[in-house]
Amino acid sequence: MSLGNINATLIARLQPGETVWDGGHRSAVVGFGIRRQRRDAVYIVKARLHGQQKFLTIGRHGRWTPIGARREAKRLLGLIASGRDPSTGDAPTLGAAAQQFLERQAHRLRPRTLIEVKRHLLVHAKPLHGLRITKLDRRAIAARLSAIETASGASVRNRVRASLSTLLKWCIHEGWLDLNPVAATARAVDSPSRDRVLTNAEIKALWGALNNDQFGAVFKLLLLTAQRRTEIGDLKWDEIDFDRALIVLPSERTKNRKRHEIPLSAPALAILRAQPRFSGRDFVFGFDGRAGFANWYRAKQQLSAVISAPWRLHDLRRTAATRMIDLGTAPHVVEAVLNHYDGHRSGVAGIYNRSEYGPEKAAALSRWADALLAVVGSER
Repeated sequence: MSLGNINATLIARLQPGETVWDGGHRSAVVGFGIRRQRRDAVYIVKARLHGQQKFLTIGRHGRWTPIGARREAKRLLGLIASGRDPSTGDAPTLGAAAQQFLERQAHRLRPRTLIEVKRHLLVHAKPLHGLRITKLDRRAIAARLSAIETASGASVRNRVRASLSTLLKWCIHEGWLDLNPVAATARAVDSPSRDRVLTNAEIKALWGALNNDQFGAVFKLLLLTAQRRTEIGDLKWDEIDFDRALIVLPSERTKNRKRHEIPLSAPALAILRAQPRFSGRDFVFGFDGRAGFANWYRAKQQLSAVISAPWRLHDLRRTAATRMIDLGTAPHVVEAVLNHYDGHRSGVAGIYNRSEYGPEKAAALSRWADALLAVVGSER
């Protein structure tokens, strides 16, 4: 039996078919070994369980480092010493892994993102929760993703797929998996065009389906301000300057990490003034006080009943921007409204042009509000 200090140098010298067991040094782990196959070197463990010799595979060198594999070998040997068989019962179920993952990631993710990922892993992936992650395969995951696409659409399927892939990559780092089966599944083709602009008839139908509640207020503001959904849905009271009729988003709340001032037209200002304000609550919208508006999926599903053609929430932003240009607003002013720093505000021009176009943005959004209300048949 060949013994040695399992490290990168030793592994590089291994010949096909050769096995070396850890030994001959102070940190050696008895039962931990490395075997060279035709192409890969694979970390292994051997021990006696209930009187029988048992061999376990940790994973291939490259996915595991010698230090990480030695640590994993100690963990597996400890389980075997206690009478447990790691190959049949140590890996958690997908449901248990998802709960652990979410607990670990809670402080790293934005509140809005955490809510989305929880829904993907705890609701959409729930039929897979009873399977141990080592038993998850491409077929089971693909079948679940197909069911999600049928029920909720291609974009939801793709977002759930991304969340599942992130979870299983984390499981690999935890030492429970060697491969991510989600990687072998396909993304769905998301059919709605990214150039979609709502027609007047669709705008009128959408506006008419909105009530005077949070849902209605958020969607009306998305159309009136041309901002991203999280910028309105997660709006805080201290980001609104009622005296100057402005929303002022700090850099950490914008996609490009640049502070952004959004002039409020009279209808937008009226909507925000009408929202109830509760003591100790930072967010304008939402219901639990810990985050902003969260019912995006349900809200869009309800609105899809009045718009027959496929559409996205982002189409509201694109529609407002397009209509502002149609009303004669210069493209660089529309870019300023959108907080874009490409096009007219990128490159050398952007270095020398630091204007925020405050008055121009206010005029553009006011003209758009007038045109929007004319389309939907509302008064201020």
